[in-house]
Amino acid sequence: MPPSWSVMEESKRIERSIITTYRKTIWNRFIEGVKKYRMVNEGDRIAVCLSGGKDSALLVKCMQQLQRYGDCRFDLQVIVMDPGYSPENRKKIENYLNATETIGVKYMADYYRSRLVDLDEK
Repeated sequence: MPPSWSVMEESKRIERSIITTYRKTIWNRFIEGVKKYRMVNEGDRIAVCLSGGKDSALLVKCMQQLQRYGDCRFDLQVIVMDPGYSPENRKKIENYLNATETIGVKYMADYYRSRLVDLDEK
């Protein structure tokens, strides 16, 4: 089910606030790092892992803004790794992903269950 207009509008408002309200504290530092370390180049295919935390969500939003307004064209995918989220947390992430898809970001809907590997078994 597609997200409501209010969800899409809120997402767009948040994205714009990264460049406007948080220009000095977030956006300028993000752009400085991208340029300094040449992290994004023309034609790159970039994947960002969304864990459900605020850091990865902010990185996704910054990458969306860079993709939309930057000089360099690149493909962006959001990947979700599921380390065993509760059904409630999984639903929150799915809702977020559906909202980002509506505004043009592709994502991989597969969930990957992480598990500890006993190195002694190998």
